[in-house]
Amino acid sequence: MLKRLLIAAIVMTATIAAVAQTYKPAIEYQSLMNLRYYEGQGGFLVEDLQIVFPPASIRNAKLVVTEQGGAVVDALPLRYEAMEFPAFGRFRPESGNPGNMRVGRTGSFVMSIVVDGQAITSMPFTLRDETNSDPFNPGKKFVRGGPFPDFAFFSVVPDDPNGEVTFN
Repeated sequence: MLKRLLIAAIVMTATIAAVAQTYKPAIEYQSLMNLRYYEGQGGFLVEDLQIVFPPASIRNAKLVVTEQGGAVVDALPLRYEAMEFPAFGRFRPESGNPGNMRVGRTGSFVMSIVVDGQAITSMPFTLRDETNSDPFNPGKKFVRGGPFPDFAFFSVVPDDPNGEVTFN
């Protein structure tokens, strides 16, 4: 009986891995949408990016911000972490600490997750500088544009006995 269960578990794991590889890997868009944004510096804090259908092996991964023309503005090396269910994984900064992506200028940009030389998910965005003339809160900030005001999602914790749904 134990042998049959073990064989079934191995077959199931192999099947899940095979199914995962039939789908193209992608970063969950909410991971990009939820990056902490610092308007004073025009930069992002990268802590955790969720990947769906990760490739069987990942040798090199990074988050790259480029200008629309393709020139690299900043890049952050990432390390892959497998999750309990093989169709999901996560990328975290290679250093083990949250990483900063510094843009700090006006323009049109593209944020991409590049895995082994191939962009798997990209998100265009813009930054424009704005000077506040309020004498109680003077200063310059970068206003972010792109898909941020247009997309929303619901999230729920499956094992939450209260069954609360969060709107993001």
